Parts: sequence; C-alpha cells; structure tokens
Amino acid sequence: MTKTKSKKAPGRARRVLKKILRLPKHLWDRARLKNKDFSLISMNCTGGMIYHELRLQFCSPTINLFFSAEDFVKLCSDLKGYLEKEVVEVESPYPYPVGMLGDLTVHFMHYPTFAEAKRKWDERCARVNYDNVYLLMCDRDGCTEELARRFDAIGGVRGKVFYSYRRIDGVKSLAFVPDGEEDGQLRIITGYRDGITGRKWFDAWDYVPCFNRKDDDGK
Repeated sequence: MTKTKSKKAPGRARRVLKKILRLPKHLWDRARLKNKDFSLISMNCTGGMIYHELRLQFCSPTINLFFSAEDFVKLCSDLKGYLEKEVVEVESPYPYPVGMLGDLTVHFMHYPTFAEAKRKWDERCARVNYDNVYLLMCDRDGCTEELARRFDAIGGVRGKVFYSYRRIDGVKSLAFVPDGEEDGQLRIITGYRDGITGRKWFDAWDYVPCFNRKDDDGK
C-alpha cells in the first residue's frame, strides 16, 4: 500500500505544479480579454477548455462532445440552420450517448445520459451569439486536406482556427502544433505538454487577440 501511494504522489504533485505554473497565463488572458460574449463553436472539447480557462459562460452548445471532421465542416457551413434543428437520440454503439442533428452525428462522450446531454445542448443553443461566432477545428477524426480547405473558406464569422500537426497549403487559419501528431492525426490538445512548463498543446493559438478583433471573418 505504501508503495502504491509513493508512486502516485509524484504524479499528483506534478499536476498541481503545472496548474500553479499555468496560473499567470490564466490571469493575463482574463485581464486582456475584452470580447466576453462570443460563441466558440468547437469540433471537440478544446473549445470548452478555453471557455473554462477564461472563466466565461458557455455560449456554445459544443461542450463536452465531438463531431467527425466532415460533420463539423457541414455544421459550420450552415450553423444557424443546424442549431435550429432538434437533436434526437439514436442507439449508441459507444459507452456514451449519441444524438443526430439532422444528418450530423453528435458524440456526447462526457454525458451520463442523452437526457442530460440534450438539456445542456438546448440550454446553450439559446445563448449562441450569431453576431460573435468563432470556429475551432482540429486535424483529426477523419480530417483531410480537402476538409481543412473547406473549413478555411467558411465566411460570415468573426474568426476561426484550424489546429494541425502539418502545414497545409492555402489554409490561412492554421495553428501549427509542433510534435502534435499521434497515430496519424492531431493528438488530443487539451492536456499539458511534456515537461514542467504549464503550457498546453492548444496554446499554439493565441486566442485572446483573435477574440478581441473587431473585423468580421478574422483569422
């Protein structure tokens, strides 16, 4: 028993230290953020993590869930049209609830039941600020160069970012993540990078200046 505790203790201490080292970034980002009612439409949990670190209300339904790359591009291409549809439960082959939003599959992987997922989805859809929308996509879950370019061409939003481990010609919204490849796709970027630095993988995009930008379709 003593051996097990001794093995766990260094890992716990390391996590606490990383959180302490990240605190100055949290404080700096929150202090310089001026635009605080934006809706960040995210392909996966990365958007929710950014909201959490900025201590903002979730003005987006894409929290604690994920879409395939193809479905996410379709969602962003007709955002209001899709968000006006009702998300309905379907039989899930996964250990989490799954819904259909029109022809899009929504993976509610961090919800215990579909009822809870739908309640949160509907609640957050009502908060979406269509005049202040940002898009966040990751190079994973079936993403191709064609899908990356289709995402990059989407207009009518305040800003967008495409996180990737590779450089794709013509993709202006690219946020390059060094050493970000894992199993042939972008790794999960919500965790801390190696070493005791307090840095996270999604820090490849300095999002606060983008959120503060006033021009439409900012990148």
